[in-house]
Amino acid sequence: MTRSPSHPSLFHPTGLGTSAAHITVARPARKEVTADADDSGPRFRVPWPARLNPEVEQMRRRSLQWAESFGMVNSAEEVRLLDEPRFDLLAGYANPDARGLGAQLVSDWMFWYFPFDDWFDGPLGDDPAAVRAVVEPMIRFAYGDSGALPLLSPPLVRAFADLCGRTRMGMSPTWQSRFAQDMSKYLFSYSLEAAMRRGLTEQNPPNLDHVIEIRRDAIAIRPSMAYGESAEGRELAFPLALSETFHQIRKVCADTVVVQNDAYSLGKDLHQGEVSNQAVVLMSRDGMTAKEAIRELERTHDRLITQYLDLEAIARTLPRDYGLPEQTPIVAGYLSNSRCWTSGNNAWSRNTKRYTVHHQTTSVAA
Repeated sequence: MTRSPSHPSLFHPTGLGTSAAHITVARPARKEVTADADDSGPRFRVPWPARLNPEVEQMRRRSLQWAESFGMVNSAEEVRLLDEPRFDLLAGYANPDARGLGAQLVSDWMFWYFPFDDWFDGPLGDDPAAVRAVVEPMIRFAYGDSGALPLLSPPLVRAFADLCGRTRMGMSPTWQSRFAQDMSKYLFSYSLEAAMRRGLTEQNPPNLDHVIEIRRDAIAIRPSMAYGESAEGRELAFPLALSETFHQIRKVCADTVVVQNDAYSLGKDLHQGEVSNQAVVLMSRDGMTAKEAIRELERTHDRLITQYLDLEAIARTLPRDYGLPEQTPIVAGYLSNSRCWTSGNNAWSRNTKRYTVHHQTTSVAA
C-alpha cells in the first residue's frame, strides 16, 4: 500500500478504532431506533456443548505480546483495552483441539480481526475509495503478491502479512488458493459495506437480503474455518472442499454466527449508528422493537441449526462416496470445527464486554 496524498492518514492512522482516519464523509440520516430496556437478550439453542481449549491462558498472554510486537498496542492502557473482550476465549471455544503453534495462530487471528474491524467503524468505513485503498493491496498479498504490502505498512497490515505467512505453512497450493479466495471476500466486504452506507437515505433503507449477503463474508467464518485446518494440521481434500455440500456447510455456519453476532451486538450497533445488522434492518424497515427483532433472529437461528444438521449427515458420507476413505477423520475434524464455531461464538458472545453498549472501542494503532 502506497501513501496517498489525498488520504495521508491511511498510511499511519493512530488512536481509537478508525477515528484517526481523517476522512469527512457523513453517514446518511436514519430512523432513530433504540433497544428495549427490559430486553432479556438473545436465547439461542445450540444442540451441542461449547468446549474450551485448555491452552487458552497461554494463548491470551502470547497474543497480547504478539500484538505489542507489531505496534498494534503501545501502552499499558491499550493492552488492557485489547485484552478486555477476551478474544482468546473466542479462539479457544472455536478451536478447542488446536495445540501449540496452531493454538497460537488461531488466537493471534482473533486478536487481529476485531481491531481491524474497528478500523472501519469511523469515517473510513463510509468512504468506498478509501476502504479500497486499504484492502486491495491486502487482497493481492493474500493471493501471493509478496510485494503488495510495503515494509512501512500500518501495524495491522504488517500483522496481517505475518498471519498469512504462518497460516500457509505446510498447506497445499490448492488449499492456499481456497484460503486466498475466502480471505479476499472477507476483505472486500468492507468495500461493499462502505458502498451500502454511502447509498442509504430515508427513502432507500438497507435491504435485508443485501445485508445478509455482505455479512456472510464480513463475519470471516470461511477464512477462519480454513485456518482452523492449518492450525490442526489437516486439510480437506480439494474435491470435498469444492462440493456443494461443504459450500453450503460454510455458508450455513457463517449465517448462524452472523445471526448470533447481530443479536448480541445490537445494543453496540444502535449506539454507534451501524446499519449492517439484520436486527437493525428489521427494526427500521418493519417497525419491530429490539425484542421482536431478536426473537425473529432466534427463529432464523433454529432454522439454520436444522439445516446444518441435515448437511452434516450428508457430509459424513462424502469420503466414501468420493472414494476418499482417508478423509473420514479429516471431515470429522472439519465438522467439529463448524460446530465449535456455532457453540463457541454463542458462549463467548454472552459474556464478552465487546458487546456492552458503552464499551470503549479497542485501542490499536491501525
